[in-house]
Amino acid sequence: MNATPAPNATPPAELFILDTNVLVDFAWGKAGFTPGEKKYGPDVRTAVSWLLETQHVVVPHITIIEFAGKLFQERIGIADYPNWHRQRTVAFMPLIRAIFDPATHVQLHSGPTRVEALNHAMQPLQAPVIAAIGAAYESKRPEYRSQRDPKALDGVDAQILDEATVVAMSSPSTDCWLVTSDRGLQVVIEDIHRRAATDGRWPANLYPMSGGELVRRHQERNLRGGLR
Repeated sequence: MNATPAPNATPPAELFILDTNVLVDFAWGKAGFTPGEKKYGPDVRTAVSWLLETQHVVVPHITIIEFAGKLFQERIGIADYPNWHRQRTVAFMPLIRAIFDPATHVQLHSGPTRVEALNHAMQPLQAPVIAAIGAAYESKRPEYRSQRDPKALDGVDAQILDEATVVAMSSPSTDCWLVTSDRGLQVVIEDIHRRAATDGRWPANLYPMSGGELVRRHQERNLRGGLR
């Protein structure tokens, strides 16, 4: 499967591309899954459920692989591993069904990666980007700061950004939202959007969306998600 619309298909008005941390939050608390990322609460989980059920969604290949690694390999229940693994699998299946169910508009983007993913990881960040990332880090509560903060694009984030760029450029009439709680990634996308105004190598239709913004979008439409 890929995110490219079928020939003669009408492209959707909006497309939501999911970062790994969005899926982490969707599965929070299921089968004892409590990773180190910030817990955003039931409103975000309901909004993600709504996305998967009713909206046009793209899950980058690297996103689902990283998420599976977090769910099944980051922490392991050694004492009763068969039962632990069975419970994690049950928690994982609603997401898998959403991705591969032809009745949904969820697609797994598995297109080839480009050398731009390496460029994203290596290129120097613009001064406004550095300032914004630094401000976001300083605004964090001390318990949410880690030794690796602040960060912008680690290897996985660079590939997710590259896949999102490919998706957006293949659907130029569609507003493409990369849904992520990573402020560094949000700032880089904001910078790409600004650069697209004068540089056609970047998509002008790619935007960042935080978990809080997703919740507001969902609540404005007064809808519920049903995946549990």
